[in-house]
Amino acid sequence: MDESGKIKAAIYIRVSTDKQEKYGYSLNEQLEVLSSWATELGYEVVEVYKDAISGKSSDRPSFERMINDAKDGKFNRILCISDDRFMRNAKELLKYIDLLEKYGVFVEFYTLRWLDIYKPEGRLLLTNKSSFSEYFLKELSLKVSYGIRQKKAKGEWFGKPPYGYKVIDVDGKTYLTYNDEEQKVINMIKEMLTKGYTVNEIVLELNRRGIKTRQGKLWNAANLRRLISNMRKSYDEYLYVGDGKI
Repeated sequence: MDESGKIKAAIYIRVSTDKQEKYGYSLNEQLEVLSSWATELGYEVVEVYKDAISGKSSDRPSFERMINDAKDGKFNRILCISDDRFMRNAKELLKYIDLLEKYGVFVEFYTLRWLDIYKPEGRLLLTNKSSFSEYFLKELSLKVSYGIRQKKAKGEWFGKPPYGYKVIDVDGKTYLTYNDEEQKVINMIKEMLTKGYTVNEIVLELNRRGIKTRQGKLWNAANLRRLISNMRKSYDEYLYVGDGKI
C-alpha cells in the first residue's frame, strides 16, 4: 500500500497476433477494462506491462520485467483480463502465481473476478479451466495443421500470399493469382539484378521511385533479400490464372 492506504497494482495486457488485436480484446480494450476495474477495487495502478506475442513463448520482455518488478516490491497486485492472457500453459501459470505470492503479489483475473484462486476450491477450478484451455488449443492446432496439409495436397493455398501474388476464392477453394502491381516491382528487381545492381543499389532505387513494401514501408537490405529469396521459389502448383489452374 502507498501512503494513502491504496493497494498498488500493475496491469498486464497481451495479444498474440494482429488478428487477435483486431477481432479479440485489443491491447487498448484490455487496458480500458482493467483500468476501470482497478478504480472499482480502489487500487492505484502504478505500471502497465504489455506484450504482443504468443502466451506460449518464453520470450516476453514485459512479462519478465513485471516479474522482476514484483520481486522488488513495486506493487502488490497484478490485474489481467484472463488466465490465458497471463499464461497459456497450465503448469507455468500455477508456477508464476505461486512465485508471485512468495513476493507478496497476488494475481487477479477479470474474467474470473468471482473466483478466489488462492483458496483450494478456487485453485482447483483455475487449474481445470487452464488445463482444458490448453488441451483444446492443442487439439485446434492439430486440426488446423491437418487442414493446411489437406489444402496443400489439393493444390490450394493457405495463409498470406507471397509478394507478387494475391489470394482468390474459387468455389470455396483458395488459390494464388498474380498481383499485377507487385509483379511489376518483381520484374523491375529481376531486371536490375540481371544488370548487376547490388541489393543496396536496388533498395535506393525502389525508395527513390516511391515504391513501398506491402506494409507501406521503405525498402531496406533485409526485406529486399527476403523478397529475392522468395522470388526463387515456385508457386505454380497453387496458381489459378484465367479460367483455371495452370
